[in-house]
Amino acid sequence: MRGVLLALACVMAACGGAESRGLSIEVRGLSARAETLVVGLFPDASQSCTGVSLASVATIKAPLERRWERSSGAPRTLEFDETIEAEKVTLVAYSLTAEAQPLQYLCHVVEYDSIRGLVAVRLSDRPLDSQ
Repeated sequence: MRGVLLALACVMAACGGAESRGLSIEVRGLSARAETLVVGLFPDASQSCTGVSLASVATIKAPLERRWERSSGAPRTLEFDETIEAEKVTLVAYSLTAEAQPLQYLCHVVEYDSIRGLVAVRLSDRPLDSQ
């Protein structure tokens, strides 16, 4: 479904200094067709968003990754408790249908200096100019 958006909120964990902290990612607006949500983090923005598309996003393997399954009934908050020592983090997130087909996606570089408690980003099935 074109134009379906998935809102994510990245909430800074209350630990570490300006360049060393974990993240909690709260997911809102997940498509009813999505069975799985995958969120990956690349410290130091080691993954470029150039070339990331709905067709390629499921092939990207992040060093830090969390999955949420609709069948789990768990809250859609994904915790990254690892200490992330980087000024920037590339966030790659996507949802999958029951047939494991990508439905929505996002690739966005998050700079820790810009995180002041809450960062709102969106996933979409349309190409994005992210960065």
